[in-house]
Amino acid sequence: MASTVTSDSIVYSRRVDGIHKYHWPAIQLNVWMLVMLISACTIVGVFGSFINTQQILLLPIPWYAKSYIFSSLSLCAFFFATSSLECMSQNTHR
Repeated sequence: MASTVTSDSIVYSRRVDGIHKYHWPAIQLNVWMLVMLISACTIVGVFGSFINTQQILLLPIPWYAKSYIFSSLSLCAFFFATSSLECMSQNTHR
């Protein structure tokens, strides 16, 4: 590797002012979470039906069908966990 020698060295310093927090309107966030939850449940249902049909026809199940179901179930579990934590935190702040 070649190295470069320069006569000037400039040091740039950057200051971070803090963490930016963005406020989501409650209705928009709830609607978006509902849409994502409905989509995840639809994916679970469609690919569950697909796997059932593949098993009845004695055909192999593609790898991505199980992957889609797992990721959708993970999303559902995440939403239920976050919503339950939100409910618990609202109860403690009363």
